[in-house]
Amino acid sequence: MDSAKLNDWMQVIGIFALVASLIFVGLQIRQEHDIARVQIYQARTAAATEAFIAAASSPDAMAASIKSAFGDPDQEIFVDGWAGPVTAQDMYLGTLQVNAFMALADNSHYQYQEGFLPLEHWEGVRATVKTAAQSTPFLLFRMKAMLGDGRPEFREELEKIIAEVEEETLPSN
Repeated sequence: MDSAKLNDWMQVIGIFALVASLIFVGLQIRQEHDIARVQIYQARTAAATEAFIAAASSPDAMAASIKSAFGDPDQEIFVDGWAGPVTAQDMYLGTLQVNAFMALADNSHYQYQEGFLPLEHWEGVRATVKTAAQSTPFLLFRMKAMLGDGRPEFREELEKIIAEVEEETLPSN
C-alpha cells in the first residue's frame, strides 16, 4: 500500500474516532444533565420535608398557621364523619405529616422514572403508600385533595392507588 492510500485510511479512521468521541461526550453530558436534574428534585424534596418538620416543631409558627387557617387551635373539626372530634391543631399536624410523606413518595417515583431507582424500590414505596391509605382515612382524604397538584405522572399513580384502595374497601355484594 502506498503512503497516499495509507494516509487516506488514517484520515477515515481519524474521522470515525472523532465522531465516536463526540458521541461519547454527548452521552456523558446528557447523563450529567439527568443526574443534576434528579439531584435538584432530591434537594427540593429535602427542603420541603425540612420545612414541614420546622413548621411542626415551632410552636409559634404552628400557632400562627393554625390561627390563620382555622382560628382557634382547639376548635373541633370533623372530616367526612370517619374521624371523631379532631382539633384544628391535629388537622394541621396531620396535614404536615401527610405532605412530607407524599413528597418523599413523589421523589421516589420521580427517581424511579428517571432510572435512578429500581422498580423493586418504587413498588415497595407504592405498597407503603397504599397500605397507609388503607389504614389511615386521613391520608386517603389528603391524597384525593392532592390530585390537583404535582407532577402528572405521580398524580396518575395516586389515582391508581386511590382506586385500588376504594375498590378493596367497598363492601362486596
